[in-house]
Amino acid sequence: MLGLSLLTAPPSRIEIESSEHQTGFESTSVSGAFHVHTSRSDGSLSVEEIAAIAADVGLSFVVFTDHGDGIEESDLPAYHSGVLCIGSTEISTDGGHYIAVDLPKTPYPLGGQVAGVVEDVERLGGFGVIAHPGSKKSTFRWDNWDLKFDAMEWFNVDSEWRNEPLLRLVASPIHYLLKPSETIAQLLDRPVENLLHYDRISQLRNIVMLPGADTHGAIPLPVLPDARLPIGGSSFYKNAFRAFTLRVEVNQELSGAPILDGQLIIDALRNGRAYTLIDALASPGDLQFTATSGNQLAHMGERIATDTPVQLDVRVRMPPGGLVLLKQNGETVAKSNTNKLTYVSDSTSAAFRVEVLLPEISSVTGIPWIMSNPIYIGEEFNRPENDSESAPIVIKSLFSDKASAKTWQVEHEQHSRAAVNATESIDGSELALRYALSSQEQDSPFAALVQNDLDTLSNYDRIRFSVRGDRPHRVSVQLRASNSDRQELPRWQRSIYAGKEKREVVVRFKDMEPVGRSSSNLFDLNVVNTLLVVVDTVNTAPGSSGVVWFNDVQLEGPTLPN
Repeated sequence: MLGLSLLTAPPSRIEIESSEHQTGFESTSVSGAFHVHTSRSDGSLSVEEIAAIAADVGLSFVVFTDHGDGIEESDLPAYHSGVLCIGSTEISTDGGHYIAVDLPKTPYPLGGQVAGVVEDVERLGGFGVIAHPGSKKSTFRWDNWDLKFDAMEWFNVDSEWRNEPLLRLVASPIHYLLKPSETIAQLLDRPVENLLHYDRISQLRNIVMLPGADTHGAIPLPVLPDARLPIGGSSFYKNAFRAFTLRVEVNQELSGAPILDGQLIIDALRNGRAYTLIDALASPGDLQFTATSGNQLAHMGERIATDTPVQLDVRVRMPPGGLVLLKQNGETVAKSNTNKLTYVSDSTSAAFRVEVLLPEISSVTGIPWIMSNPIYIGEEFNRPENDSESAPIVIKSLFSDKASAKTWQVEHEQHSRAAVNATESIDGSELALRYALSSQEQDSPFAALVQNDLDTLSNYDRIRFSVRGDRPHRVSVQLRASNSDRQELPRWQRSIYAGKEKREVVVRFKDMEPVGRSSSNLFDLNVVNTLLVVVDTVNTAPGSSGVVWFNDVQLEGPTLPN
């Protein structure tokens, strides 16, 4: 086994001599790491300890991503050991993990349905990044590619090792002892599926891609995928930081003022002014990628809207034998084996990005040495609003005045309380759900507004209503089925935001998802007979109380009943 491990060991890092990488441009990038866990969640060291390691490696910043729900505000940017430390939150959802950078303290816990989390992060002004989208773990994997997220990890180290064949995993500990950072890089296969998703979406709108370290400073155990041995923490952080870096282009040097510098880095990330460099393959390296058309100049992450040709220029600091590829919508349109590449494109809308390969090494690892964010040509595609469908032909009112309030009831578990009544407002009658959740989380507290004994819903395809709360809420609109024996069958849900100002909401049945895990979102409307609006601890803290008001509640459909 030792002999086989030595034969399959990763290639040594290529040290690029200064005379080999003169390209005539001044570097404006700073090096950092994204997606790092501390002892505040499931990491092994403190922020201060990790910052000291990052300083030793030569990083300028680290974006920490401890698990949370947004209720606890992230730390303000701060310098430790000369490294800028930026806090963010990795949020667990029903459809994967979502990292929120620059997120203020949230008015309620974020979690549950992934569409609601993405919506909340955007509304609150955060920068949302899909974590480990291609994970083999179903609870980590991302399948909701039509949501309006801001960025995605194009690879994630904690997911990459899970994809490896058993023989490589068995040999990796020996490789790691010999060449730790190179072994991490060897586990980075080309994420074909992630890049296909990325290239499709980037043709429609701006989207940022980042490398995910997802380092916890502990040894993962392949036989127990959720377990890690908390030993060797400092060396694991150090070797992860040496394996690859996130290079962020900034317009000015970091000043040493943490708030200003933190915003400078965050703004650059939001704008896609960043690229990935796999330092364990070769270093030091650098990239400059620009586009010009007339008097317009664009850098990575920027867009040129023009009807004239666009010149794209690439400059790279790389070792001999490197290969520069220019990709248009994911397809190679130009290549160069020198450190310069120029290409003239027509004005067709497209996303151009750069990959730099080290052929002898990349053929083994599969991962590009350098991966840029795109420059976009043409206007951004404007997606039609979901509510642009034709006006409903059939409408059934479920609440419009005090008389119709009598058909509504409440449900709650034993130690919570709920009540419903009609109240008068400037806009007429409102249906008020008043609730007080149990403070005991083991009770699974909930309170629900309920409309039972609905006629068949097969003539309808959506629910429309107006809603407001005494404070910001996220509640779950649910449909519940039952059979002839009144036994409860599955439920389907869609979470919605209720702010202090009244807003109209449309919940489409096709967008509802099963409560709990299911292989399909499809359900038979003929067996659904109950509508619920649920307040529970997914997005409301135990022990909370409040009021949510509704009016003009109605079912709508595109066809007349038979």
